[in-house]
Amino acid sequence: MAHHLTRDVVHFSYRYFWDDWGIRSNTFDLKYRYEMGRSYLQPHVRYYMQDAADFYRHNLVQGVDVDANGQVLLKEVSSDSRLSKFTTTTLGLKYGYAVSENSEFSIRGEFMTQTFDDGNVPSIEETPDLDAIILNVGYSFVW
Repeated sequence: MAHHLTRDVVHFSYRYFWDDWGIRSNTFDLKYRYEMGRSYLQPHVRYYMQDAADFYRHNLVQGVDVDANGQVLLKEVSSDSRLSKFTTTTLGLKYGYAVSENSEFSIRGEFMTQTFDDGNVPSIEETPDLDAIILNVGYSFVW
């Protein structure tokens, strides 16, 4: 949903996702474009939360997931953290400048943090949380 105010623009989106792996996710995304003549500032907030896939296991458990002979009892299994339960928060700011009627220079900086929920695994085995700084410089034009 985008709403044009007198000069500025507010953009909000929500997405719900599900699949046959058991992953369910929600994404909230908010941008506010503040116009300043030939340039603009655009703060950005994004929040994402995801449930784990049905076959995600941080660790295989002896007697539950693996038998006494070491045979895995599960048909499909993965410890890929992208399939685990986690949340992501992104905060950012973009600056854009209209170089001409058909071109724009922009620079965007964002801070993103991901927090993983491994359940009851020992603290020394937890998936480490992730922090990232994102910097993007762009030039776009229409011809």
